[in-house]
Amino acid sequence: MHLISMLMVLYLPFGGSIYSQPIVRPLLATEWEVDQFFEKYTERSMKKDVEGVLTFFSSKAIQNGREIY
Repeated sequence: MHLISMLMVLYLPFGGSIYSQPIVRPLLATEWEVDQFFEKYTERSMKKDVEGVLTFFSSKAIQNGREIY
């Protein structure tokens, strides 16, 4: 019983709740949007349309903490 009380004392001050629910975040894209993305990406890849495929990537991409050009 003391262990449970101690855990609650440590847990609650950091935003915990004995009634907390998992955080549900909104989706970034719908299933339809994801399907459309892959359909267009695959179509352009199969046509070997390099410029078309590159439109799916940001010019501001960062890899390993460094900008990619």
